[in-house]
Amino acid sequence: KDNFSILNLNVDTILPTFIDISMGTRDINYNSISSIFTLEFSRELLETDTQLLENHIITDPSDSLMVVNLEKDVANVNKWVGTLQVNEEIDYSNGSIEVNYKDTIKSIENISINTIIPDLSFVEISVSNFTYANSFAILTIGFTRNILETSEYLETNSITINANGKLQMTNLQ
Repeated sequence: KDNFSILNLNVDTILPTFIDISMGTRDINYNSISSIFTLEFSRELLETDTQLLENHIITDPSDSLMVVNLEKDVANVNKWVGTLQVNEEIDYSNGSIEVNYKDTIKSIENISINTIIPDLSFVEISVSNFTYANSFAILTIGFTRNILETSEYLETNSITINANGKLQMTNLQ
C-alpha cells in the first residue's frame, strides 16, 4: 500500500495596486513642522516600511522634507500612515510627496513649507517716562518675517512687563 499525502496549496499572486494618497494640512510652518499622510492600496503590502520608503516614495525638497513613522495601519492593513516632517528652517512654496508603486504614480503638490523662525528686529515705546498726565504709550514690536502667533499668545507667553504690577498692556494688535 502506497502512502500518499495530498497537500492543497492556495497560491495568491494578485499584486496590490496603489489607490490613493491623502494628507492633512498642506501648510507646514515653524509652529507645526509636520503633517500626517495616508497611503491606500487595494490589498495588504508585503513590503516593509523601509522598502516602501526607499523604492516608492519621493519628497521634494528631498534634503529637508522627510518621511518619518511610516507604519501599516493596524485597523486596515491596506493603509499606511506616515508623517511628513521638515528637519530645518526653509521657505519653500512647492513641496511635494510622490508615490510610484507598480507604475501607478500619485502625488500631493503645492505643500507650503515655511519653517524659518522670525527674529525680533526692534521694540519701540512712544513714551519713556509715564506720569499721571501721560499714562499710556504705544509699544511697537517688529519681526524680520510675518509671525503666526496671535496677539493674545504673544501677550500671554512672550511679553513680560516688569513694573511691580502698576503697568498693564491693553489692545495688543
